Amino acid sequence: MNKVIPHSGGPAMSRNLLIPFLFAILMVNSLTSAVEKSHFIEESGDFLASSGPEPNEHSYTDYGNGSAANSFWVGTSDSGIQDTWLSASQPNANYGSDSELRAGFSANASSRWNTLFGINLNQAGLYSNVTIQSATLALYVKQLSGQPTIRSWICYDKSWDASTTHWDAWSVGGALGNQDSGKMMDEITITNQGWIEIDVTEALLVSHYQYRMGTSNSASVLLTGPAWGEEWASFHSSEHTFASERPHLNVTYSWGTSTPSSSIQWVDVYPKEPHQIDADNQLSLEAQARNGMGQTASGTVSWAASTGSIDSVGGFTPFASGITQIDATIGGVTGSLDLQVVPGTPINLDLESKSIALTIDDTFQFNWTFTDAYGNEVNNAALTWYADYGTINETGFYQPTAIGQDTVTVMWQSLFVTADVDVSAGAASIISIQPNLSVASGEQVALVYTVTDQVGNPLPNGAAGTVTWESENGYIDGVGIYTGDAVGSWRVNATSTSGATGHTYVEVTPGELSSIELVSPNGSQAADQPVLLIVNWHDIRGNVVPVRIPLSNWTAEDGNFRMTPEGVEWLPRRDGDWKVGVHVEDQWANTTINVVHGSVDRLIITSDTEIISADATLALQLMAEDSKGNRWSVNGTWYTMEPEAAPWLTQSGNEAQFSGNLVGNWTILAEYSNYSATLTLQVVPGSLAIIELQGDGGLVSADGWHDFAPKFFDEDNNELFNIQLNWTFQNGGHQYDRSGEMRSNDGLWYPVLAGHHEIEVEAAGVFASLGIDVSPGIAHTLRALQTSGVVVESGNITEIQVNATDLDGNDFGTDVIWTIPHNSVQLTNGSRAGEYLLRGVRAGSYSLQFHSGLADSEITVVVQPGEVVNLEINIARQNVKTGEIIDVEVVAFDFGGNKIEISPDDVTLYSSAGNFGHSTGNFWQMVAENSGSQQRIEANYGTAQGEAFIDISADPLRAFGDSSIATSLWTAIAGVVLMFTLLLFLLKRRSKQERSALEHHFGSKESEEKRLARLDPMAGYKPSKKARAAALQAFNQKFPQLGHASWAGYNQAQMTSPAAQQANYGTMQMPNTQQVTPQPQLQAETSQQTTPNPQEDWSNSTSEVQMDAEAQLDEAPWTTEQVWEWGRNQGWDDGQIAAYEQIYDQSVRNPDGVHANIEPQEENDAETEIQTTHESTPESETAEETVEADTTTQEDSGKKLGDVRDKGVMKAMSGTTQGESGWYLDGEGNPSRWDIDEAGQWHRTG
Repeated sequence: MNKVIPHSGGPAMSRNLLIPFLFAILMVNSLTSAVEKSHFIEESGDFLASSGPEPNEHSYTDYGNGSAANSFWVGTSDSGIQDTWLSASQPNANYGSDSELRAGFSANASSRWNTLFGINLNQAGLYSNVTIQSATLALYVKQLSGQPTIRSWICYDKSWDASTTHWDAWSVGGALGNQDSGKMMDEITITNQGWIEIDVTEALLVSHYQYRMGTSNSASVLLTGPAWGEEWASFHSSEHTFASERPHLNVTYSWGTSTPSSSIQWVDVYPKEPHQIDADNQLSLEAQARNGMGQTASGTVSWAASTGSIDSVGGFTPFASGITQIDATIGGVTGSLDLQVVPGTPINLDLESKSIALTIDDTFQFNWTFTDAYGNEVNNAALTWYADYGTINETGFYQPTAIGQDTVTVMWQSLFVTADVDVSAGAASIISIQPNLSVASGEQVALVYTVTDQVGNPLPNGAAGTVTWESENGYIDGVGIYTGDAVGSWRVNATSTSGATGHTYVEVTPGELSSIELVSPNGSQAADQPVLLIVNWHDIRGNVVPVRIPLSNWTAEDGNFRMTPEGVEWLPRRDGDWKVGVHVEDQWANTTINVVHGSVDRLIITSDTEIISADATLALQLMAEDSKGNRWSVNGTWYTMEPEAAPWLTQSGNEAQFSGNLVGNWTILAEYSNYSATLTLQVVPGSLAIIELQGDGGLVSADGWHDFAPKFFDEDNNELFNIQLNWTFQNGGHQYDRSGEMRSNDGLWYPVLAGHHEIEVEAAGVFASLGIDVSPGIAHTLRALQTSGVVVESGNITEIQVNATDLDGNDFGTDVIWTIPHNSVQLTNGSRAGEYLLRGVRAGSYSLQFHSGLADSEITVVVQPGEVVNLEINIARQNVKTGEIIDVEVVAFDFGGNKIEISPDDVTLYSSAGNFGHSTGNFWQMVAENSGSQQRIEANYGTAQGEAFIDISADPLRAFGDSSIATSLWTAIAGVVLMFTLLLFLLKRRSKQERSALEHHFGSKESEEKRLARLDPMAGYKPSKKARAAALQAFNQKFPQLGHASWAGYNQAQMTSPAAQQANYGTMQMPNTQQVTPQPQLQAETSQQTTPNPQEDWSNSTSEVQMDAEAQLDEAPWTTEQVWEWGRNQGWDDGQIAAYEQIYDQSVRNPDGVHANIEPQEENDAETEIQTTHESTPESETAEETVEADTTTQEDSGKKLGDVRDKGVMKAMSGTTQGESGWYLDGEGNPSRWDIDEAGQWHRTG
């Protein structure tokens, strides 16, 4: 940021009247020079209607025939477009942030939906010097129900906001009133998803005219859909994720404007389409005429309706259902509404047929009439039908179910009508024959039957006519007698001449027994499978029939019998040959059956034992067993569940051998077919052979411990336990036996000395050893090897090494955690532990604290200013015109941001905005020559660079051109005005001075005592911040044992007092022949002040002294009570407060007393007195800030001659001898430190 730096002037003006004229001449010359070097900015022409304006959107199209088009997309940053939708079921809900728009009606949601679309023509950048040719709104259909018809209307009320509007926010809900919207522009029927375009030209025409006239900037469109049913559509809105599917407005226009007609152009009728009423109700309609500008127009409404009646005020009474066109004519312009009239409440229900006769085989469709009061047929009412006996559906379709009288009734609410139905029997259709007939082979049975119609109503058997019989087996005679032959179940069919049919089944059983036969099963039978036993019955007619013999008639040597649906089954148990027999009456039959083992039910591994030693071998055998317990040997596949045990298992046929090796439980797996068996063997270990220790080559801290975790194994690496070890440790050439210690600690070692350790163990003649390194423990003391601290320049790098000592005395380098003052230094890790690389940042002396483990320490680092690496350019002001001169400050900084004094001769400044010339110190002056925005100013000092940017505007003096004549004219006018102003000022000033001289010679009207009291600058003396700081410093020097670090609290307390909140800007003046000593130059302190110092005037004006003195009297020093109250708030004791009160009184309240005590020494020793003449004034060579001394023009007879404001001599503070190096107070009470070099020159150092 560019800073504004005050600029204070130089020598005082003289009374000589020639000086103003000379000054005016110089000003005129400088203005002339500045104006001649400047240039006017070329003006750019405005866009005209005849020139092709640039489009504000990427979709601009120029047709080349005087017309063009723009596509304004919803959602772009400058489109000015908004959209939302309204819901009748949620009338107070806002959907401005929804990602979709809706229009239509949803019966499921019980709601009607409308969509609003608006565009700010000014924000969208639509030109005012065009005529709208056409406009369409493009929408992407996201979803639809049915085939909704969408209509577009002009939305008259444009004050809506998409983020707040809702259904009830309009004069009529959903923006459907004549004051809300009107003039249907287009209607389209949506059949598919995707893009649609609907015409909105009239809305753009009306809104564009209002936009040109300045009455409105917005155009709005209302979209409506169906108002009943389940027909609606949803569209992507401006909130949709994909911008390519958002709505957009396509506008085509031609250059040049036209004015819409002021006469009536259309008439809006409320309610809008679509709308429906029933024939029983009336409808009040409203009409509103509008001209081509969209403004309402008055006139008499003439109503007309295609059906029904309508009165002069728009009251419509319907008669017939259907579409009724209602016309409203105003001023010769007609607006129409196609009104949907539906039938009213039904009042008449009747049937065409109320008495009918049917057979049971017939059906009947009833027809009815259902009308309202005007005879309009009602088709959508839900009628209720029912019958006493038959069945009838919701359409009146009747079907009888029983013969006799039936009644059919149809009803709707309280209306009903009935019909009588006489149902008679139908034709013969079914011959029902006696079921479940059974006869033995060779015997007879009669076939008895009955005749019915199709629903089972009985009829005489003769109704069927002649009956004909046929059978699959056996014989039937003409009268229906059946003779059985072959054994089985046989179908018997009956047909008749009337078309009636029927059938039944006859079961023919075996005849008289001749013999029985027991059929032997084929081959051997499995022991786990049942054996079906078949017995054949041989009758006397030769029929051989399998029969089921009771279980009690069966015998067997082994196993059991059971009865199943298929017959008798024998259940064998053991393998072998077994005899089975059966008998019926006196007939016997026997057979022998061979039984073998069944299917495998499980596998079994057999062995002599399940526990072996690691050196033993065990034989294993695989056996199969069925569900009956029969076993047999099988050749399976052998495995071990543990992969490492696989080599120990050897297979041989149906046997295997397992050799024990490692201790543990080992599982043997055998598989055969889809079965498997397991056997777990336990292997026990052998004798000790190997000792293992943990941690070889490891590292452990001296503060920690190490677990050797010894392990013991036999020759097969089986682990052994409970082995005692002998421990030997070697370190630094020494050997120690620590067996007892290690045994009692269960192998845990607590090291002490850092370094490498060799450990050896022994048990039963078996040895093991390992080596471990021990690192130092947690730091308990810390120190920096740079004991005297570090001195480094800002930006340079130096090294710091930190070492630590642990509890065991191990000394080592270690990394630490640093606490670093803000913006002091930068630290990075070095190449080894404890080494750090330090880079200086901000100049100063810092204490860097560091921490590690349980220890803390610190190191002192002094950062000195480094080399210049950056330049900062501060511009006095930014509102600059060509020809003006502005101050530019260049400040140099090193790496850490420390301000570095540089030689102006080594600084180069360059800018295209103007030329530079050095002013004083770090200040240059720039003459603004070239206008422009963000012009770069570049500064270079060696390799350091800096830049700033400035805006310069053209001087309005050049509005008449840049010729020398115009310039000279403006310059002369400015010079005359300036000289006239200066002349008035000097005349007024001279008048004041003459009046002051007269009062001095003849005396003023006020008393001398009041005047002196008013003119005494010290009467209301208020110590400045520096004076209070000097008082604290003197207090600390005199009473170091009472020092307190709460001086900042005093400053804060002073600033909150009412007197301290008033800034003292008064200037104390003194004659031209006197100056305050020493006289440094204002440099660094100027930029630190929060309020600029006013420009000083070295004149002899008594009136100005009075004003300045009165301003200073507004502030007062603290009283004794205030000092003691403040001291107690700081936590001081009474001794500290009393000592501070003494210093405060001498330095702040009564500085005259201090000066009076020192004055004799000044008079006796002329060489030590600081002279007031210009020749004896010391010049500061190392000063970093400037003090501007205040002066006064009159002596105060009530003060001593030694007053610093009277003689201009700075007074020594307490602890400093007048004329020697130390602290001094100036006329404002501001402290500063001054030193004297060997040549006797004064230098300000603080």
